[in-house]
Amino acid sequence: MTVYGKTMAEGEQLLAAADPTACILRISLPMGVSFSGHAGAIDWITSRFKKSRPATLYFDEVRTPTYTDCMNELYEVMLSNRLSGIFHAGGPRKLTLYQIGQVINRAGGYDPDCLLGIPRREAGPLPPRAGNVAMDSSKLIRALGYNPFDPWPRDEALVPGAPDWHYHRGPDAPGSAEHLYRSLCSNAARVDAGDTFALRTGSATRSPARVRGRETRPAIISCLPDQPPNTKAWHHRYFFVLSPFDAVFLAEAPHFQRNRPSDQH
Repeated sequence: MTVYGKTMAEGEQLLAAADPTACILRISLPMGVSFSGHAGAIDWITSRFKKSRPATLYFDEVRTPTYTDCMNELYEVMLSNRLSGIFHAGGPRKLTLYQIGQVINRAGGYDPDCLLGIPRREAGPLPPRAGNVAMDSSKLIRALGYNPFDPWPRDEALVPGAPDWHYHRGPDAPGSAEHLYRSLCSNAARVDAGDTFALRTGSATRSPARVRGRETRPAIISCLPDQPPNTKAWHHRYFFVLSPFDAVFLAEAPHFQRNRPSDQH
């Protein structure tokens, strides 16, 4: 087991010991725009492609990517119920890291020669990486009574069918920064129809999408379910999110608060 995996497991055990009613979400690869603009998977891959630099990704590392729009709605739901225990929270579509690179390359209209693929064993002297880290979210789906995740990408036309799929582009396959962010960073099924995106020259970032009047930026929102703050029924509530890319948070909230991933470690 890697140090990363060991400390994640220890974090879960510490939280469960502190509060047996705690809810732990093991989240999958989040697909959206990071706060810094360069920390997320899409951010890093596009930063290479935009500069015509190669991005080398693994053929044999499998993920279940998830729209951040879906994840933010899930957090709201989980913070408003009494579920406890450990749940996997990953999307329904399995893709390798190389396939994720193909999707981003084609959606953004980038040079297909910039995407390179290798097996994990050729990565050099790096810590060992697990090959299949796809998540089975069936336990969470049963507990909620519905599937909170849409497949990433939602558009079936953007699902790779072969190793050279991203080379084949016709007039019906648009490729641009705006198309990439509308189809891969934002889930149209979760965002109000009137939402607009701001593409800044050179950065191709977007304005925060809104769902039911709330921003859908990735955040940890800590609160006691079903009760407003500053009431007699207000107590501490723990909500723990484990992410492959963010730090591990233990949110203890005597009041509402939003914590950006970069604010706590």
